[in-house]
Amino acid sequence: MNKSQSILVPSGFGSSAQGTEELFGRLRAGAWPFRKRTAAPLRRPNALLILLAFFLLGQGIQAQDTRPPLVMFAEGEVRFAKPDGKSERVFTGMYLSEQGSIVLKKNSRVELIYNDKFVELKEPGTVTFDKIFGTAPQRKSFIQRFSNFVGRGLDQSSSARSIEKAYMANQSNAQGNIRGFGDRGLLDVFPFGGMVSPTEITFSWPEESGKSSYQFRLVDSLSEQVVLEVKTSRPAITLNLEELLLQDGNLYYWEAGPAVQSPATSGPKRLSRRSQPTTDYDRYTFTYVARDHAEVLTDIRSDEFYVKYSRPEQQMLIEAMLLEDAGFLAAAYDAYQRGLEVAPKDIILNRNYAAFLGRWNLRTQAKEIVEMTSKLPRE
Repeated sequence: MNKSQSILVPSGFGSSAQGTEELFGRLRAGAWPFRKRTAAPLRRPNALLILLAFFLLGQGIQAQDTRPPLVMFAEGEVRFAKPDGKSERVFTGMYLSEQGSIVLKKNSRVELIYNDKFVELKEPGTVTFDKIFGTAPQRKSFIQRFSNFVGRGLDQSSSARSIEKAYMANQSNAQGNIRGFGDRGLLDVFPFGGMVSPTEITFSWPEESGKSSYQFRLVDSLSEQVVLEVKTSRPAITLNLEELLLQDGNLYYWEAGPAVQSPATSGPKRLSRRSQPTTDYDRYTFTYVARDHAEVLTDIRSDEFYVKYSRPEQQMLIEAMLLEDAGFLAAAYDAYQRGLEVAPKDIILNRNYAAFLGRWNLRTQAKEIVEMTSKLPRE
Protein backbone atom coordinates (compact mmCIF):
# COMPACT_ATOMS: atom_id res chain seq x y z
CA MET A 1 0.00 0.00 0.00
CA ASN A 2 1.48 3.42 -0.94
CA LYS A 3 1.13 6.57 1.13
CA SER A 4 -1.64 8.10 -1.01
CA GLN A 5 -3.87 5.02 -1.06
CA SER A 6 -7.28 5.52 0.62
CA ILE A 7 -8.91 3.17 3.11
CA LEU A 8 -12.66 2.84 3.68
CA VAL A 9 -13.49 2.84 7.39
CA PRO A 10 -16.79 3.02 9.31
CA SER A 11 -17.55 6.50 10.62
CA GLY A 12 -19.21 7.09 13.96
CA PHE A 13 -19.46 3.49 15.06
CA GLY A 14 -17.77 1.94 18.10
CA SER A 15 -16.99 -1.68 18.80
CA SER A 16 -19.97 -2.17 21.11
CA ALA A 17 -22.86 -4.49 20.34
CA GLN A 18 -25.17 -1.46 20.06
CA GLY A 19 -22.92 0.18 17.49
CA THR A 20 -22.69 -3.02 15.49
CA GLU A 21 -26.46 -3.42 15.42
CA GLU A 22 -26.86 0.19 14.31
CA LEU A 23 -24.36 -0.36 11.52
CA PHE A 24 -26.20 -3.39 10.15
CA GLY A 25 -29.50 -1.56 10.50
CA ARG A 26 -28.32 1.19 8.18
CA LEU A 27 -26.92 -1.33 5.74
CA ARG A 28 -30.30 -3.06 5.57
CA ALA A 29 -31.90 0.33 4.94
CA GLY A 30 -29.59 0.96 2.00
CA ALA A 31 -27.36 3.56 3.70
CA TRP A 32 -23.60 3.48 3.15
CA PRO A 33 -22.02 4.51 6.45
CA PHE A 34 -18.44 4.83 5.28
CA ARG A 35 -16.27 7.78 4.53
CA LYS A 36 -12.83 7.99 3.00
CA ARG A 37 -9.81 8.47 5.20
CA THR A 38 -6.28 8.77 3.97
CA ALA A 39 -3.82 6.46 5.68
CA ALA A 40 -1.21 8.22 7.78
CA PRO A 41 2.34 8.02 6.44
CA LEU A 42 4.36 5.19 7.89
CA ARG A 43 6.89 6.40 10.42
CA ARG A 44 10.31 4.92 10.84
CA PRO A 45 10.69 3.43 14.33
CA ASN A 46 12.95 5.31 16.70
CA ALA A 47 16.15 3.26 17.12
CA LEU A 48 16.86 4.79 20.52
CA LEU A 49 13.45 3.76 21.84
CA ILE A 50 13.98 0.22 20.57
CA LEU A 51 17.36 -0.02 22.31
CA LEU A 52 15.85 1.39 25.50
CA ALA A 53 13.04 -1.17 25.38
CA PHE A 54 15.51 -4.04 25.03
CA PHE A 55 17.61 -2.64 27.87
CA LEU A 56 14.62 -2.40 30.20
CA LEU A 57 13.50 -5.89 29.21
CA GLY A 58 16.95 -7.24 29.98
CA GLN A 59 16.99 -5.45 33.32
CA GLY A 60 13.59 -6.94 34.15
CA ILE A 61 14.71 -10.46 33.27
CA GLN A 62 17.90 -10.07 35.27
CA ALA A 63 15.98 -8.79 38.28
CA GLN A 64 13.51 -11.65 37.99
CA ASP A 65 16.28 -14.26 37.95
CA THR A 66 18.07 -12.79 40.98
CA ARG A 67 17.05 -14.44 44.23
CA PRO A 68 18.05 -13.68 47.82
CA PRO A 69 20.85 -15.74 49.40
CA LEU A 70 19.67 -19.33 49.91
CA VAL A 71 20.81 -21.68 52.67
CA MET A 72 21.71 -24.93 50.93
CA PHE A 73 22.76 -26.68 54.14
CA ALA A 74 22.99 -25.82 57.82
CA GLU A 75 23.99 -27.84 60.86
CA GLY A 76 24.78 -26.95 64.43
CA GLU A 77 23.99 -23.53 65.87
CA VAL A 78 23.85 -21.00 63.04
CA ARG A 79 22.04 -17.66 63.33
CA PHE A 80 21.33 -14.74 61.04
CA ALA A 81 21.83 -11.34 62.67
CA LYS A 82 19.73 -8.58 61.10
CA PRO A 83 20.77 -4.92 60.90
CA ASP A 84 18.08 -4.00 63.47
CA GLY A 85 19.79 -6.16 66.09
CA LYS A 86 17.35 -9.07 65.95
CA SER A 87 18.49 -12.57 65.03
CA GLU A 88 16.92 -15.84 63.94
CA ARG A 89 18.00 -19.42 63.56
CA VAL A 90 19.26 -20.46 60.14
CA PHE A 91 18.00 -23.70 58.62
CA THR A 92 18.29 -25.54 55.30
CA GLY A 93 16.11 -24.11 52.54
CA MET A 94 15.81 -20.68 54.15
CA TYR A 95 16.13 -17.42 52.21
CA LEU A 96 18.11 -14.62 53.87
CA SER A 97 18.08 -10.90 53.22
CA GLU A 98 21.12 -9.35 51.59
CA GLN A 99 21.89 -7.22 54.65
CA GLY A 100 23.08 -8.86 57.86
CA SER A 101 25.60 -11.25 59.36
CA ILE A 102 26.04 -14.97 59.87
CA VAL A 103 26.90 -16.08 63.39
CA LEU A 104 28.40 -19.56 63.81
CA LYS A 105 29.05 -21.40 67.04
CA LYS A 106 31.60 -24.17 67.47
CA ASN A 107 31.00 -27.34 65.39
CA SER A 108 28.55 -25.53 63.13
CA ARG A 109 28.51 -25.22 59.35
CA VAL A 110 26.46 -23.45 56.71
CA GLU A 111 26.45 -23.44 52.91
CA LEU A 112 25.09 -20.41 51.07
CA ILE A 113 24.38 -19.84 47.39
CA TYR A 114 23.76 -16.42 45.89
CA ASN A 115 23.74 -15.48 42.22
CA ASP A 116 26.94 -16.97 40.80
CA LYS A 117 28.69 -17.53 44.12
CA PHE A 118 28.80 -20.44 46.56
CA VAL A 119 30.20 -20.12 50.09
CA GLU A 120 30.82 -22.63 52.88
CA LEU A 121 31.36 -21.29 56.41
CA LYS A 122 32.50 -23.48 59.28
CA GLU A 123 34.74 -21.31 61.44
CA PRO A 124 33.15 -19.97 64.66
CA GLY A 125 32.48 -16.26 64.65
CA THR A 126 30.49 -13.51 62.96
CA VAL A 127 30.87 -12.48 59.34
CA THR A 128 28.88 -9.87 57.39
CA PHE A 129 27.22 -10.63 54.06
CA ASP A 130 29.18 -8.01 52.15
CA LYS A 131 32.37 -9.71 53.29
CA ILE A 132 31.00 -13.19 52.58
CA PHE A 133 29.94 -12.58 49.00
CA GLY A 134 32.27 -9.71 48.24
CA THR A 135 35.32 -11.96 48.43
CA ALA A 136 33.77 -15.24 47.28
CA PRO A 137 35.15 -16.51 43.97
CA GLN A 138 32.74 -16.65 41.05
CA ARG A 139 31.76 -20.12 39.82
CA LYS A 140 30.82 -19.02 36.32
CA SER A 141 27.15 -18.72 35.41
CA PHE A 142 26.33 -22.30 36.40
CA ILE A 143 25.94 -21.38 40.07
CA GLN A 144 23.25 -18.84 39.29
CA ARG A 145 21.51 -21.35 37.05
CA PHE A 146 21.54 -23.92 39.85
CA SER A 147 20.43 -21.34 42.39
CA ASN A 148 17.46 -20.34 40.23
CA PHE A 149 16.57 -24.00 39.67
CA VAL A 150 16.57 -24.75 43.40
CA GLY A 151 14.62 -21.59 44.16
CA ARG A 152 12.02 -22.42 41.54
CA GLY A 153 11.66 -25.90 43.02
CA LEU A 154 11.08 -24.48 46.49
CA ASP A 155 8.47 -22.08 45.09
CA GLN A 156 6.66 -24.82 43.18
CA SER A 157 6.54 -27.16 46.19
CA SER A 158 5.53 -24.74 48.94
CA SER A 159 2.00 -26.19 49.08
CA ALA A 160 -0.42 -28.53 47.34
CA ARG A 161 -1.76 -25.55 45.43
CA SER A 162 1.71 -24.63 44.19
CA ILE A 163 2.10 -28.19 42.88
CA GLU A 164 -1.03 -27.68 40.79
CA LYS A 165 0.37 -24.40 39.47
CA ALA A 166 3.66 -26.12 38.59
CA TYR A 167 1.76 -28.69 36.54
CA MET A 168 -0.41 -26.09 34.82
CA ALA A 169 2.71 -24.12 33.82
CA ASN A 170 4.12 -27.27 32.20
CA GLN A 171 0.80 -28.79 31.15
CA SER A 172 1.38 -28.81 27.40
CA ASN A 173 4.67 -30.68 27.82
CA ALA A 174 3.39 -33.11 30.45
CA GLN A 175 0.23 -34.03 28.55
CA GLY A 176 2.24 -34.58 25.41
CA ASN A 177 3.83 -37.58 27.09
CA ILE A 178 0.62 -39.45 27.87
CA ARG A 179 -2.63 -40.44 26.23
CA GLY A 180 -5.68 -41.24 28.26
CA PHE A 181 -5.05 -39.55 31.57
CA GLY A 182 -5.41 -35.86 30.78
CA ASP A 183 -5.62 -33.79 33.95
CA ARG A 184 -6.32 -36.77 36.20
CA GLY A 185 -2.63 -37.11 36.91
CA LEU A 186 -0.36 -40.13 36.94
CA LEU A 187 0.21 -42.54 39.79
CA ASP A 188 2.79 -45.32 40.11
CA VAL A 189 3.77 -44.97 36.45
CA PHE A 190 7.32 -45.18 35.08
CA PRO A 191 8.68 -44.05 32.69
CA PHE A 192 6.31 -41.16 32.14
CA GLY A 193 7.73 -39.44 29.07
CA GLY A 194 10.72 -37.54 27.78
CA MET A 195 13.71 -39.23 26.18
CA VAL A 196 15.06 -42.66 27.10
CA SER A 197 18.56 -43.86 26.23
CA PRO A 198 19.74 -47.44 25.50
CA THR A 199 19.78 -48.76 29.04
CA GLU A 200 18.03 -51.22 31.31
CA ILE A 201 14.80 -49.74 32.55
CA THR A 202 11.90 -50.99 34.65
CA PHE A 203 8.44 -50.17 33.34
CA SER A 204 5.85 -50.06 36.14
CA TRP A 205 2.14 -49.31 36.40
CA PRO A 206 -0.58 -49.40 39.08
CA GLU A 207 -1.41 -52.74 40.66
CA GLU A 208 -5.06 -53.76 40.53
CA SER A 209 -6.71 -55.71 43.32
CA GLY A 210 -7.43 -59.34 42.51
CA LYS A 211 -5.35 -59.34 39.33
CA SER A 212 -2.51 -61.85 39.00
CA SER A 213 -1.68 -61.40 35.33
CA TYR A 214 -0.82 -58.26 33.40
CA GLN A 215 -0.25 -57.53 29.75
CA PHE A 216 2.47 -55.13 28.54
CA ARG A 217 2.93 -53.80 25.03
CA LEU A 218 5.56 -51.55 23.45
CA VAL A 219 4.52 -49.97 20.13
CA ASP A 220 6.13 -47.71 17.53
CA SER A 221 3.90 -44.64 17.67
CA LEU A 222 4.34 -43.69 14.01
CA SER A 223 3.94 -47.07 12.28
CA GLU A 224 1.79 -48.71 14.99
CA GLN A 225 4.05 -51.76 14.74
CA VAL A 226 4.12 -53.79 17.94
CA VAL A 227 7.74 -54.03 19.08
CA LEU A 228 7.14 -56.25 22.08
CA GLU A 229 4.24 -57.86 23.93
CA VAL A 230 4.56 -59.80 27.16
CA LYS A 231 2.51 -61.08 30.06
CA THR A 232 3.79 -60.80 33.60
CA SER A 233 2.53 -61.78 37.03
CA ARG A 234 3.28 -58.36 38.55
CA PRO A 235 2.74 -54.74 37.45
CA ALA A 236 6.32 -54.20 36.34
CA ILE A 237 8.81 -55.46 33.78
CA THR A 238 12.52 -54.75 33.32
CA LEU A 239 13.80 -54.44 29.76
CA ASN A 240 17.12 -53.66 28.12
CA LEU A 241 16.09 -51.20 25.43
CA GLU A 242 19.34 -51.64 23.53
CA GLU A 243 18.43 -55.28 22.85
CA LEU A 244 15.08 -54.30 21.31
CA LEU A 245 16.77 -52.54 18.37
CA LEU A 246 14.64 -49.43 18.70
CA GLN A 247 15.13 -46.65 16.14
CA ASP A 248 17.01 -43.54 17.18
CA GLY A 249 14.68 -40.54 17.43
CA ASN A 250 11.46 -42.55 17.09
CA LEU A 251 8.49 -41.98 19.36
CA TYR A 252 7.16 -45.09 21.13
CA TYR A 253 4.33 -45.71 23.51
CA TRP A 254 3.78 -48.40 26.09
CA GLU A 255 0.56 -49.57 27.66
CA ALA A 256 -0.16 -52.10 30.37
CA GLY A 257 -2.98 -53.47 32.46
CA PRO A 258 -4.78 -56.65 33.50
CA ALA A 259 -4.36 -59.41 30.92
CA VAL A 260 -7.38 -59.90 28.68
CA GLN A 261 -6.67 -63.60 28.13
CA SER A 262 -6.12 -66.50 30.50
CA PRO A 263 -3.52 -65.77 33.21
CA ALA A 264 -0.07 -66.82 32.09
CA THR A 265 3.48 -65.64 32.46
CA SER A 266 5.89 -65.70 29.57
CA GLY A 267 9.05 -64.01 28.43
CA PRO A 268 9.04 -61.08 26.04
CA LYS A 269 8.30 -61.80 22.39
CA ARG A 270 9.25 -59.50 19.54
CA LEU A 271 6.39 -59.01 17.11
CA SER A 272 6.02 -57.18 13.82
CA ARG A 273 2.27 -56.98 13.36
CA ARG A 274 0.42 -53.71 13.53
CA SER A 275 -1.10 -52.64 16.80
CA GLN A 276 -4.74 -53.61 17.19
CA PRO A 277 -5.77 -52.43 20.66
CA THR A 278 -8.30 -54.66 22.35
CA THR A 279 -8.16 -52.87 25.71
CA ASP A 280 -8.66 -49.38 27.09
CA TYR A 281 -5.18 -49.20 28.61
CA ASP A 282 -3.72 -45.75 29.09
CA ARG A 283 -0.70 -45.03 26.92
CA TYR A 284 2.59 -43.40 27.87
CA THR A 285 4.97 -42.11 25.23
CA PHE A 286 8.73 -41.62 25.16
CA THR A 287 11.36 -40.83 22.56
CA TYR A 288 14.20 -43.31 22.15
CA VAL A 289 17.66 -41.80 21.61
CA ALA A 290 20.70 -43.91 20.80
CA ARG A 291 23.17 -41.81 22.80
CA ASP A 292 23.85 -42.33 26.49
CA HIS A 293 22.20 -39.77 28.75
CA ALA A 294 25.45 -39.64 30.76
CA GLU A 295 26.89 -37.46 27.98
CA VAL A 296 24.82 -34.61 29.42
CA LEU A 297 26.82 -34.87 32.65
CA THR A 298 30.34 -35.05 31.21
CA ASP A 299 31.27 -31.40 31.78
CA ILE A 300 29.71 -30.98 35.21
CA ARG A 301 31.42 -34.06 36.64
CA SER A 302 34.76 -32.30 36.25
CA ASP A 303 33.49 -28.93 37.51
CA GLU A 304 35.07 -27.64 40.72
CA PHE A 305 31.74 -26.74 42.30
CA TYR A 306 30.34 -30.23 41.64
CA VAL A 307 33.48 -32.15 42.66
CA LYS A 308 34.87 -30.08 45.52
CA TYR A 309 31.99 -28.19 47.11
CA SER A 310 28.87 -30.30 46.58
CA ARG A 311 27.73 -33.05 48.92
CA PRO A 312 26.55 -36.33 47.30
CA GLU A 313 22.87 -35.40 47.51
CA GLN A 314 23.62 -31.99 45.99
CA GLN A 315 25.50 -33.68 43.16
CA MET A 316 22.43 -35.79 42.43
CA LEU A 317 20.25 -32.66 42.46
CA ILE A 318 22.61 -30.99 39.97
CA GLU A 319 22.48 -34.07 37.75
CA ALA A 320 18.68 -34.18 37.97
CA MET A 321 18.52 -30.54 36.88
CA LEU A 322 20.75 -31.11 33.85
CA LEU A 323 19.00 -34.33 32.84
CA GLU A 324 15.53 -32.80 33.05
CA ASP A 325 16.67 -29.77 31.05
CA ALA A 326 17.96 -32.15 28.37
CA GLY A 327 14.67 -34.08 28.31
CA PHE A 328 15.89 -37.29 30.01
CA LEU A 329 13.05 -37.50 32.54
CA ALA A 330 13.59 -41.14 33.52
CA ALA A 331 17.29 -40.50 34.20
CA ALA A 332 16.42 -37.35 36.18
CA TYR A 333 13.96 -39.40 38.25
CA ASP A 334 16.72 -41.93 38.97
CA ALA A 335 19.08 -39.13 40.02
CA TYR A 336 16.55 -37.94 42.59
CA GLN A 337 16.18 -41.50 43.86
CA ARG A 338 19.95 -41.88 44.32
CA GLY A 339 20.10 -38.58 46.17
CA LEU A 340 17.27 -39.58 48.50
CA GLU A 341 19.05 -42.84 49.29
CA VAL A 342 21.93 -40.75 50.65
CA ALA A 343 19.87 -38.04 52.36
CA PRO A 344 16.22 -39.13 52.70
CA LYS A 345 15.30 -36.15 54.89
CA ASP A 346 17.09 -33.40 52.99
CA ILE A 347 14.56 -30.57 52.67
CA ILE A 348 15.89 -29.02 49.47
CA LEU A 349 16.24 -32.37 47.70
CA ASN A 350 12.76 -33.53 48.72
CA ARG A 351 11.10 -30.26 47.82
CA ASN A 352 12.76 -30.11 44.41
CA TYR A 353 11.84 -33.75 43.83
CA ALA A 354 8.22 -32.89 44.63
CA ALA A 355 8.36 -29.97 42.19
CA PHE A 356 9.78 -32.26 39.51
CA LEU A 357 6.96 -34.77 39.98
CA GLY A 358 4.39 -31.99 39.99
CA ARG A 359 5.67 -30.51 36.74
CA TRP A 360 5.32 -33.87 35.03
CA ASN A 361 1.81 -34.69 36.28
CA LEU A 362 2.66 -37.07 39.15
CA ARG A 363 0.85 -34.64 41.39
CA THR A 364 -0.52 -37.02 44.01
CA GLN A 365 2.94 -38.27 44.90
CA ALA A 366 4.28 -34.71 44.80
CA LYS A 367 1.68 -33.51 47.29
CA GLU A 368 2.48 -36.41 49.61
CA ILE A 369 6.13 -35.34 49.65
CA VAL A 370 5.15 -31.72 50.34
CA GLU A 371 3.06 -32.88 53.28
CA MET A 372 5.89 -35.10 54.54
CA THR A 373 8.52 -32.36 54.35
CA SER A 374 6.28 -29.93 56.22
CA LYS A 375 6.57 -32.23 59.24
CA LEU A 376 10.36 -32.63 59.13
CA PRO A 377 12.37 -30.76 61.76
CA ARG A 378 14.18 -27.73 60.40
CA GLU A 379 17.92 -28.15 60.50
